[in-house]
Amino acid sequence: MSSKLAPHWTPEHYDATRDVPVLRRWNPPVIKFMTPNGPPPQAALQDALDLGIPLIIIREWTMSEEKQVNSTDQAINRGINHADRCEAMMDGIVAQHGNVDVRRFAFEGWNEPWTVIPDWVNAYYRAFLLRLRQYELRGVALNYGVGWPADYGIRDSAVNWEPYEDVYKEIVAGEHLLGLHEYWWHESVKSTHPDGRGGQMGGWRWEAGRYLQCPWNVPILITECGIDEGVVPGRPNHGWRQFYGGDPRRYLDQLIEYDAEIRQDPRIVAATIFTHDTNDEVHWWTFDTRVDDFLSVFLPYVESQQGAIEGSPANGLPGFISDIVDDLPVHPAIRYDSRPLSAIKRLVIHHTATPRDTTTPQAIAAYHVNTNGWAGSAYHVVVTGDGHAWLVNRLTTVAAGASGFNHDSVHLAFTGNFTEDGGDTPSTAQMAAGRQILRWLLKLLDLTSTDVTGHKNLPGHDTQCPGDGLHEEWWRMLLADAEPVDPLNDPTWHSEEATREIESVLTLLAAQRESLEQQLALNREMEIALAATRKRLKDQVTVPLYRVRGIKPPGVA
Repeated sequence: MSSKLAPHWTPEHYDATRDVPVLRRWNPPVIKFMTPNGPPPQAALQDALDLGIPLIIIREWTMSEEKQVNSTDQAINRGINHADRCEAMMDGIVAQHGNVDVRRFAFEGWNEPWTVIPDWVNAYYRAFLLRLRQYELRGVALNYGVGWPADYGIRDSAVNWEPYEDVYKEIVAGEHLLGLHEYWWHESVKSTHPDGRGGQMGGWRWEAGRYLQCPWNVPILITECGIDEGVVPGRPNHGWRQFYGGDPRRYLDQLIEYDAEIRQDPRIVAATIFTHDTNDEVHWWTFDTRVDDFLSVFLPYVESQQGAIEGSPANGLPGFISDIVDDLPVHPAIRYDSRPLSAIKRLVIHHTATPRDTTTPQAIAAYHVNTNGWAGSAYHVVVTGDGHAWLVNRLTTVAAGASGFNHDSVHLAFTGNFTEDGGDTPSTAQMAAGRQILRWLLKLLDLTSTDVTGHKNLPGHDTQCPGDGLHEEWWRMLLADAEPVDPLNDPTWHSEEATREIESVLTLLAAQRESLEQQLALNREMEIALAATRKRLKDQVTVPLYRVRGIKPPGVA
């Protein structure tokens, strides 16, 4: 599977000589254009069409910010009007660019409508999507900002999607897409951050990763994503160039981590990184990815991912693994045995106990041959610190990674010393590569995560390999990601902490309900008693009044 990261393009400075080579190397699954008014510039749109980008998203900024409504009827009329404007835009595109497939386009409506009450958002988008369907066009629904749709006020608890059931039905009927925005604090994709009141907030599945809380089985497009200081209440919108000296490698590490996550969810079509190009010199320039220092590290990454897993070259390997088996040192007289793939029952994780970023597969093989006297490298796949994966033995080779278990094991090694004394930790790039390799091997060999083990967990092997840090923390995360949970069908998809919080609140609500019911019953008893008292007092007061006045009460002879 290729990278799902895509450009969120504001083509203020379009230059075909610069931008076309970038898009050709990027080869994104989606491109999103944001324009002030009307369709994208003709030249930019034509180049996107010529490059074969599968899906083109258009957000007209002026229209997307027209959210001032005061009733359901106004919301419905606004949705119809916006769909009519999108249809007129599509007519103009067809007139300019000839016979294009209109289903290759999708149009955004309201952007981040969190200031509008949910019922009106539901009414607007139902009308918008229904009208687009009548025009045989596609739309991107909701486009909610970070932390929306809202939940029930409990951190990491289930999001309340109930107000948007009509939107869901129309997405399904019209083959539209659901749009979400996901930003994160600059420390990491999954880190919490200050809440502006002395506490912490945010974190994975609360801001970034919120798509995991969507129960709908529909195509999801992350229409904006990236670092934003604005996730902290009261802070300005500042992007990656505002932090860690504007080092694009730090930002790339986070994008790689996010990419690895979204690639596990088949509903995610793409995530467009905000923003590619801008004319703003106050805030949005700090988000800009159309700069040489970012592209110099980002483009090699997306190129390395193209064709991964689905796209296999002639040697049968996924595109993210380099085959160097025939280029490595081997023993002049000794050869490893062979076995069929069906004999493989286990994947064994190793670390090399050598420097993470300078150890090479060639050096490992040379040591194993010249010092240990083995036939070749002891491993099958080596992942170096930069995240590159190297095939160093055929999977059918019985390598020497763990005596007594080699006949039915594949050995996967990560360069680095991940013991407490070693001081290394796996790089983000190694983590991303490890996820891909495990998913590929588990599928290829028809194994599950229970068939993966650390070297030191094999009986009779007294070793720290694959290291304390790797084995106790990172490796378990790697396995969890290798077989992703399906949030649509697995009732245990939410966190244990969230479950406990929800159960606690439900218990509290049940107790409050019981208390209210008891109070209501008491109130009813008091009302009956008060009514009886009023009648008794009335009888007591009425008779003496008649007597004082010398008048007989009615009905008295």
